[in-house]
Amino acid sequence: MPYFYHHEQGAYSRVILLYLLVSIVLVSGFFSAPFPSEYGLPEAFIGVLLVCLSLFSLSFVGKRISMRAALLFLPFLYLLFVPSCVSVLRLNSLSDYLRDIVPLLFIFLPAILLPLIERQANIRGVLVLCVAMFVSGIVISLRYIYGVGAVLGEYGRGLVISESAYYTLFAYDSLIAFVCIVGVATSLILTLTGKGHERLLGLLIGGVSLIAFIPPIGIVQRVPLVMIFFSLMIVVIMIGRERPKIYGYVACLAVGMLVFFGDILLGSVLLIVEKTTIHGANGKIIELIAVFNKLFEVPSNVLFGIGWGGLYENPVLHGEARYTHSLLTFIVLKTGVIGLLFFLIYLFWFLKRLFLVARMSVKYNIRLLSVSLYICTMFTISLFQPVYKTLNFGISMVLLLFVYYGMVHHIKTLAVRMSDKN
Repeated sequence: MPYFYHHEQGAYSRVILLYLLVSIVLVSGFFSAPFPSEYGLPEAFIGVLLVCLSLFSLSFVGKRISMRAALLFLPFLYLLFVPSCVSVLRLNSLSDYLRDIVPLLFIFLPAILLPLIERQANIRGVLVLCVAMFVSGIVISLRYIYGVGAVLGEYGRGLVISESAYYTLFAYDSLIAFVCIVGVATSLILTLTGKGHERLLGLLIGGVSLIAFIPPIGIVQRVPLVMIFFSLMIVVIMIGRERPKIYGYVACLAVGMLVFFGDILLGSVLLIVEKTTIHGANGKIIELIAVFNKLFEVPSNVLFGIGWGGLYENPVLHGEARYTHSLLTFIVLKTGVIGLLFFLIYLFWFLKRLFLVARMSVKYNIRLLSVSLYICTMFTISLFQPVYKTLNFGISMVLLLFVYYGMVHHIKTLAVRMSDKN
C-alpha cells in the first residue's frame, strides 16, 4: 500500500507533518538565506508554515505522550519568558529582540514538534526529509558558487568570497555539511551494496555531493572540514567491518581525487595550516572574555543574562554585537547561569537520543549512522560558528528525532511480527 494511503490511524497527520517540513526546507534552500538581513516574502511564508506546524503539533499534547516529553517545555518556557522580561526591563531594541528570539524557536523546534513526531515519525518519513535536505543543501551550495563567481581553479589558493556578504554567508549553512556527510556516506553504501540502478544512483549522489565541498573550501572553514573528514572516516571503518572491499574502493577514489583535484585539496590543507598558525582561535577567546566581562558588570547579569536583544562590546567585530560565535556563550550571555542550566537539561535530553540513534544505527541500520555523525558535526561547528541561528540547524535537530522515533517504531514492529510468527 503506498505511503500516502496507509491504513494506519494517523496517516494523514504523518503526511501533513512531513510535507510541511519538506516545504519549509525547500523554500528555505531555494528562496531564503541562512542569515537574512531582512525578512521578506520567503521568510514570511516559512514563518506561517512553522506556526501551522507548531499549532498542529501542540494539538497532540493532550493525547498519549510521555511525561518526559511534556517536561521538555519547561526549559523552553523559562528561556522564552524570563529573558524576555529582562529584555523589557533593560529596554532592549525590539528588532534586536526579534533577531534573538527567532533562533531560540529554531533551537527548540524539536521540543515544539515532539508531541507529533513521537507519534508519527517512521523510516519512510526519514528518507523523504533527507532527500529534501539533500536537495536544499545542493541548491545552497550552488547559490554560494554562483554568488562568488569564481572559477574552480581559484579554490584552494585563498579566500573565495563575494563582494557582498550575502552570498558568502551561504557557505555557513549546516545543510552543506549534511550533503558532505550523509550524501557521500549514502553514495558509498549504495555503490558497494546495491545492484544495477542502485549503484548508478550511488555514483550520481556521490558526484553531486562533491558540489557541497566547494563552499567550506572556498572560505577555509577549519572545523567543518575536519569534522566532515573524520565523520566519513568513521563511516568507512564501520562499513569496512562487514565489507572490507570498501577500503580498496576508497583508496581508488582518493587517488582519483588527487589526480583531478590535487591542487585544490593540497592548497586547502595548506590554507588551513596557515590560518591556524596566524589566527589561532580566530578571536574566540577574546570574545569569550568580552562575554564574561559583560556578565560580571552587575550580579543580575550573572543570574539572568542581558535578555534577548541585549548588546555587548565585541572586540572581534569591532563594536557592539548581538550574537556570539558559540551557542553556549550566546545562551549564557542572554539568559545567565540559570538559563544555561535549563538549556543544558534540554541539550542533555537531545544528546542522549543522539547516542541512542548512533547505537541503534550500528546494530540495525548502518545507513542512518551518517545522520548521527552529521548532528555531531553540526553541534561541534555551533561551538565555533553562529550556525545555531539558522533555520536548518533546528530542522536538522528535528531530523534526528525523526530517525530516533522512526527506528523505535520500526524495531517494535519487527518485534511484534517475530512474536506473531512464533
